[in-house]
Amino acid sequence: MAKKWNNRNYLIIKAANFEKNKLEITFANGDIAQVSCSSLAPSWASNVQWAQSDISPDRLHLVVPAVPRNIEIAGHVIRSLTDPDFATHMAERAAQQTMYIGTRLRELRKGRGLTQAQVADAAKIEPANLSRIENGHFDISTSTLWKVLAAMGYSPADLALNESAKMNAKGEWARS
Repeated sequence: MAKKWNNRNYLIIKAANFEKNKLEITFANGDIAQVSCSSLAPSWASNVQWAQSDISPDRLHLVVPAVPRNIEIAGHVIRSLTDPDFATHMAERAAQQTMYIGTRLRELRKGRGLTQAQVADAAKIEPANLSRIENGHFDISTSTLWKVLAAMGYSPADLALNESAKMNAKGEWARS
């Protein structure tokens, strides 16, 4: 059975209304979600004009005037806050991405004939952390990811696999 979020209309925002510190979002599939404005407001924003919220041209974001800049709230964020099944799905996807990045970094490192110790030393991180990253047991910050890639002579674009790459039953990425 296909999940309801596989339908693009699940994330497309049709309308947004503000009332009493809550936003009521109507999605293109007919669902209505209510979410507290305080759960959406980033800490850096001030003078937030919730009542002047507008929908982006792609209809996937809510744009809210604020200082020092507008707040853009993706439909998937609203769905994650209001649909526990979707939130679980997004958490599972994040875990898969962590595993993918770690596996891909290991593949790139081995492709250069480098050891974990060599890469960790060049990237100025602990070898144990690189091992955890490669095994998908450690979230990696963007700055650390860039350092690891640079230490191996790669760029972020090198993380992408070609279309023939697939995950096997053991959760390892392999090319067909």
